[in-house]
Amino acid sequence: MAPLSEDEAVDEWVDLMDGKMRKRIVVPGTAPGPEMEQDVVCSFSVSLKDDRTHRVLQNFTNVRYRIGEGEAVPVLELCLRHMLVGEECVAESVSNFAWGPIGCPALEPGEEGIPTGADVRLNIVLHSCLPQNSEGNWELLLEEAAWRKSNGNDHFRRRELTKAAKCYVAGIKLLEHKSAPEDAENSEAFNASADRLVTDCGANLAAVFLEQGDALKAKDAATAALEVDPDHLKGLYRAAKACFLLDEFVECEAALQRAQGLEPENPGVARLYAELRRKKKEYTARSKRVATKVFGETRGQDGTVTEAEQEAEQEAGGTAIAKWMPTRWHVAALVIAGCLMLLAGISIVVPEKHRLPACMSVVLGAPVLAVCYASWNYNEVESQI
Repeated sequence: MAPLSEDEAVDEWVDLMDGKMRKRIVVPGTAPGPEMEQDVVCSFSVSLKDDRTHRVLQNFTNVRYRIGEGEAVPVLELCLRHMLVGEECVAESVSNFAWGPIGCPALEPGEEGIPTGADVRLNIVLHSCLPQNSEGNWELLLEEAAWRKSNGNDHFRRRELTKAAKCYVAGIKLLEHKSAPEDAENSEAFNASADRLVTDCGANLAAVFLEQGDALKAKDAATAALEVDPDHLKGLYRAAKACFLLDEFVECEAALQRAQGLEPENPGVARLYAELRRKKKEYTARSKRVATKVFGETRGQDGTVTEAEQEAEQEAGGTAIAKWMPTRWHVAALVIAGCLMLLAGISIVVPEKHRLPACMSVVLGAPVLAVCYASWNYNEVESQI
């Protein structure tokens, strides 16, 4: 889309937001513009606002957006709301209402990245406004789902992961659990296309979650896609990747085996399989080291407790109890003997008026001393086992 010069404009600049955005009509429109929540098809090019040569950095052709969803950058969204079908305009905006501090990387040959924090100039053409209700129209539903997938793919490639996820979810919701009536024309073809789009969007949603570091959500998204098509290669790979990150080795290996059966020479699957084998080996070695530190060298090779070891431990426990039982009787005898000796001494040595408090002290204090002694003695026995 060629940039438009100032001389080509047929209208004056119109301020859209306190000097932060403005718009100027170049070619007037001929049909009513969009309403809220209506889909539009547009094309636009991007250049830097301060570049007087208006060198185009990126071109976007026949892109579909829904007004009010916020998928388009704010300056583009606001201009589209105020355009008529067939209209061409030029718009300028500060960076915060364009691509802001993130910028927009170049993807296609000949493109240049939009710098972070750049004020921009857009040349926009509004091609059409689409019907607002596609419910029940199977062809329109497929078109809308395909558009959601396409926009999601573009956002993913440009690292706009939140927008990509939103597009994929919208595509899934459009067709999930829906099928054309059996008597409808081309119902089988529609259902096959619908299943393919649902699984593609689900597998791609899993890729978004993997990029965001959320392996659990990635696994859920990939699993949902595989429920529709168990042989979806990308779904299998991304399910395996999520399980790998979650240390769910059995599920990871099952997904990889199925993926290898579908495409034996796939390099990504082979690479992940090699990583899985290495991680399992490291995990086993680490488990053995931990088992050795905790249980000593007598444990089995896998760090588990054998039946013989369990019996030995039970015997050891019984020995400890056996040692403890006679000790308690010794303590009781000592307590009784000590109390009698103290009471006899009190009756001889302590004056009569102080005998009752002294006797009460012996009677009440003796159990406390017995418990302390028993606890100490039990710990002594335990330390010898």
